[in-house]
Amino acid sequence: HVEQTLCYYVLLEMIMKEEDMSDPNANPTPRLIDDGSPSSKAKADGKKTSRVQQFQALGRGWIFILLHRTSPVRGATRGSRPGLVNYSKMKIWFESSQRVVDDHEMDLRAAELEGSTRDKYLWGYNPEAEIVFFVKGLAPGRPLVCIQRMRPDYCDLDKWAVKPEAKSRCMEGGLPTDAEREKVAKQHKVSGWGVYCC
Repeated sequence: HVEQTLCYYVLLEMIMKEEDMSDPNANPTPRLIDDGSPSSKAKADGKKTSRVQQFQALGRGWIFILLHRTSPVRGATRGSRPGLVNYSKMKIWFESSQRVVDDHEMDLRAAELEGSTRDKYLWGYNPEAEIVFFVKGLAPGRPLVCIQRMRPDYCDLDKWAVKPEAKSRCMEGGLPTDAEREKVAKQHKVSGWGVYCC
């Protein structure tokens, strides 16, 4: 599954990976969250909080992955297959669930997310154990949206579960049912917590 590989890359290289601040010649790792403000740079330089902590502090939201497709390979070449699609660029960014609602109506429609299904991906997931990805450009025409959950046996689970309650959520194992996700989504919408509640 290509989308799972992409999600795994973002998790390891942009959320959980930290630079070696002792090596001034090391290439900086791309930052998923960086607004360019002095406070943001100070946190990055001083490492007062980890990337995981910064990411989880954002609350509910989606990670967007935009792939730029080049033309399919017409003829067989060494190491390739006819019809193989090449990707020349990839852009990755985060947006809060409320901003997704406000600014991405066309994307939501393109992914055929409506009603309770839409709410499930916006408000019905558990940010302590799950991440929502929205992938554009992988499949022709229709974007892909998926909820990726941390496995209880993941070797680096301690790096993600920086809080005891987060690890407890991750260790629950099984995926929530649609009914359970709908219940969580309704609780957030009624309470007005929205993106600020984890």
